[in-house]
Amino acid sequence: MIYFVSGLNSRQIKIDEIKKEYTDISIFDASIESEYDLFLNSIYNVSLFSKRELIILRRAEKVKKMKNLIDTLKEYEDDKKDILIDYFAEYKTKNIYLKDFEKITKNIVNIENEDDLLNDYIDKNLKISNEDKKKLISLIGTDYNHIKNEIYKYNLVLKDEVFSFAKLDGLISESLDKKISDIVDNIMFANVDIDKINSSMYMGIVYGLYKEFEILHRLSKLKLSTDYNTFKKEYEKYKDIFLLHYYVAYLKNKNINRYTTKNIFKILLNIVKNETMFKSGEIDDKLMIFNIVSYINKNKKS
Repeated sequence: MIYFVSGLNSRQIKIDEIKKEYTDISIFDASIESEYDLFLNSIYNVSLFSKRELIILRRAEKVKKMKNLIDTLKEYEDDKKDILIDYFAEYKTKNIYLKDFEKITKNIVNIENEDDLLNDYIDKNLKISNEDKKKLISLIGTDYNHIKNEIYKYNLVLKDEVFSFAKLDGLISESLDKKISDIVDNIMFANVDIDKINSSMYMGIVYGLYKEFEILHRLSKLKLSTDYNTFKKEYEKYKDIFLLHYYVAYLKNKNINRYTTKNIFKILLNIVKNETMFKSGEIDDKLMIFNIVSYINKNKKS
């Protein structure tokens, strides 16, 4: 049996469910060439286990010759070994090998929208209201491993009790992605004290700013309506360009009047310039952040 588990980060939920069916599991990382070779050797070696063994290839998107791997799996037959190919693909259009795997196995799990999957996981592991669940996700983010660790921590305190923010005061840890996202929003549309930003977040903030201004640049070029219903209809034509839920794009479009199209483009160039200067050793990371934030403030409408 061959599993092809692909899609967003929350696919790990499905992988964990599959792993529960096995006691003998071997895991290899495709991003490490020597481990990929070990994976290939492992699927051809005679199994020493009496029970079915699961062999997992993590980060399969790093395999340089995926077509060769697919051809190998087409010929694969072993009653004692099952294979799980773990392939990260953020969007449907990037999951280019899905059809190839459909031809060789029906055991395909493709996660393109993780909202329902994460909601179900939280519901199964916490006694929590929908309102509290939304608030919790807004705090801890949507990274499965972070959610899993957080829930484990909460249940040590809650035991079998209903979830309560009051009972978990001081125990809830915001995800790093959530912290970076909040800082990026404040830089773009409010104010931020650079001295209070942890240096470990600098590069994440730079990448986040570039991504957000890139989206703003596209929106500013399209000049979509700021009226919700009109925007929703107009956005339907361009949703494949943005790969964002229309409501997320609508919220970004509402703030677009804080910048001109010309200034957005200048900010993008400035981010690239400062990142390049940092990577070449001309400036340190704190000066890079200072230069970028100062330039954004200079080109932001009050």
